[in-house]
Amino acid sequence: YGCCQMFLSQLNENKMITPAQILEVLNTFIFTNHKNHAMTFFVACLDLFSCELTYSNAGHNFPIYIQANGKIGHLLGSNYSLGYCGNPQYSLKTTILEKGDILVFFTDGLIEISPLDRKGVGERRLIRMICQSAKRSQALSAKSLLNQILEEFCGKSLLDQASQLEDDLAIICLSVKEKAVT
Repeated sequence: YGCCQMFLSQLNENKMITPAQILEVLNTFIFTNHKNHAMTFFVACLDLFSCELTYSNAGHNFPIYIQANGKIGHLLGSNYSLGYCGNPQYSLKTTILEKGDILVFFTDGLIEISPLDRKGVGERRLIRMICQSAKRSQALSAKSLLNQILEEFCGKSLLDQASQLEDDLAIICLSVKEKAVT
């Protein structure tokens, strides 16, 4: 609640808050008020006009970046998890997205959904599946990729299994359809 009040007051004063600053404030709150707790967190801000993505990572899974030219990588820049230490400096990273690029954000609940995946196989399996999908289709869409990920990792009955999941499960697939004319 205290963090939300601070963010709202900053916004009311028209101050820009970067993703790194958001992580620093959240970290201070968690470190001060919830000793011996830590959590991962990823914050990004996308400029819809320029397609500039500014982001910071607090120990979260690296989002997967599929470029329109077929190159697949990660949005790197992980730092300490929130609450791990008192005053970490979170790095601020920037990349320009191009038409046809896709980003896949996910929680560890996706890549650790089965006992086999908990042994580190899950993320490699996710990347392999994305590479195969990208090779099969030059016009890979975020929606079709999301459906393939859900099918591969969760099967058709995800809603039936939701109450049995051991961890949170979140996936966001974002694609750049068009860039604004500058």
